Amino acid sequence: MSTESGRRDGGGEQSGLTSSPWFTIWWRPQATITALTRHPARAPTLLLAALAGIGPTIGIGGTGAYFHWIVLVIAAALIGPVLGLLELYIEGALLSWTGGLLGGQASRPSLRTAIAWAALPNVAALPIMVVALAVYHQDFLRVFAGASTDNPVLAVLVLVLAALSLWGLFLRIRTVGAVQHFGILRATANVAASVLIVLAAIFAARSFMFQPFVIPASSMEPALLVGDYVVVDKRSYGYSRYSFPFDARFEGRLGGTLPARGDIVVFKLPRDGETDYIKRVIGLPGDEILMQHGVLHINGTPVPRQRVADVTPQAGAASKQTVAVYEESLPEGRKVTVLDSEPEGPFDNAGPFRIPPGSYFVLGDNRDNSMDSRAMEQVGLIPADNIIGRVSLIYLSADTPRDGNGLASAFANIRWNRLFLRPQ
Repeated sequence: MSTESGRRDGGGEQSGLTSSPWFTIWWRPQATITALTRHPARAPTLLLAALAGIGPTIGIGGTGAYFHWIVLVIAAALIGPVLGLLELYIEGALLSWTGGLLGGQASRPSLRTAIAWAALPNVAALPIMVVALAVYHQDFLRVFAGASTDNPVLAVLVLVLAALSLWGLFLRIRTVGAVQHFGILRATANVAASVLIVLAAIFAARSFMFQPFVIPASSMEPALLVGDYVVVDKRSYGYSRYSFPFDARFEGRLGGTLPARGDIVVFKLPRDGETDYIKRVIGLPGDEILMQHGVLHINGTPVPRQRVADVTPQAGAASKQTVAVYEESLPEGRKVTVLDSEPEGPFDNAGPFRIPPGSYFVLGDNRDNSMDSRAMEQVGLIPADNIIGRVSLIYLSADTPRDGNGLASAFANIRWNRLFLRPQ
């Protein structure tokens, strides 16, 4: 009897392992992860976590339309595994801590195994993303970022990717619940708590430290070019109601210093309080600003400027007129390079503008192609509260992706000389 019983037990265990966990995890997540954690294998866990980081990295990089799809895939293949492994260990620690508060006792290695194997749907989504990029290029990235499309194939692909992502979340809850010995409610609470902690950390970093922006227009050329990816330091001038992703509903600024003349700043457009603008601070509270025949005057004194170059428009540009490049010397000694593309242009004679306390006058460096404080109805003077922070770094830069699928075409639009550049 005992021998027969032992055979039945052994046979039952063997039959449970005849199917590969690479398949059974999809529909039997709890039983599969329980078997895997009895004899944990570190290599598959690390491999799955590394591969799972590639897809989200493509998605993040694809939110801007300036990088060729081949560049995105290569960059994601290099950066994504690092991010995936970081997520594995950070989330494992968070699940262990929050799960302990709920009565869970799973070890961190077991939780990492659960996280990694639950990411299998995200790994399965990766080849779908790569094929979609190879076929549809930037169109897929735009639809993936939320743009509408009339292409039914693209719409179906995005729905499939969304379904895989949701299934991965379901597997995460079930596998974590299995190793923590939680029911569905406590498992959901465990996963939700760890996700909320990560989101809170991202929210805090974005609100109190740094925020990325992409330059969409040419008004700040040559300091900032279309396709520059910049970091805005939100610590520079302290914090106001506009420093946060929600309306904080308080007046004034908390901490920080005052903007200096010549700083490149991001601010909320006073007209609507929502649109982000990037310009250079030229006028401080108490100043008087005048533009006369294209020459900037501060407090009645013309700012010295020297013509340093002439730029010929590139082939295909709307205007063939040569653009004059000047170097201006601001009163405090900072030198600024500006463009004058249209002598006696619409804004070359404007003002005088008297700046009241608590406000700033801003200009674009591309003087004849900038909507700034000279346009009082559209932009006007900028209240100090509307300033979000100072542009401190260009961390990536690319112009419109070139046609073609070769490596040369893929990397041709990246401006390598602008990577990690501090704009002046």
